[in-house]
Amino acid sequence: KIGDYVWRDVNNDGTQNEAANFGINGVTVTLFTEAGNQVGAPTITADDGSGNPGYYLFSDIEPGQYFLRFTPQAGQVFTALTPVGDYQLDSDANSLGRTETFGVLSGFDDLSNDAGLRPIDLSLTATVTNATPSVGTTVTYKVTVSNASGFSAATGVSVKDVLPDGLEYISDGSGGT
Repeated sequence: KIGDYVWRDVNNDGTQNEAANFGINGVTVTLFTEAGNQVGAPTITADDGSGNPGYYLFSDIEPGQYFLRFTPQAGQVFTALTPVGDYQLDSDANSLGRTETFGVLSGFDDLSNDAGLRPIDLSLTATVTNATPSVGTTVTYKVTVSNASGFSAATGVSVKDVLPDGLEYISDGSGGT
């Protein structure tokens, strides 16, 4: 067997130190051979026998070399790949959701392949100082992007907005264009 757990890593440390109810259901987990061939159908994380969310399992796996790919729902990214000494408690997925290749031996289960996720909560707000200006009136048009997740700064975000018809770009105060 190959399997284990996907959880919401609220402190973004790559370690399973949150409550059992922080598991995440609905994450697709796909098993591949070392050569990149998909093994069977993907599975979706779900409750374990005790009702705790975030668990998955592949059964009847032949001995060999494998890797996993986790595909989260929209609005989530993987926490840092952080070996913490206890391989049962760390996140094994890299930033793309893939584990390193690992071996499966005959007669042994590997229930240590985990993935920590954190939410990205970006929002965009656009406001104007005068929604119905007269011709020739200056209007301040403000676009604000924020990340309310509280886990880390959102980087590499690109925002493109088009001015409504009849408005002309004059300048900005944020280095944009």
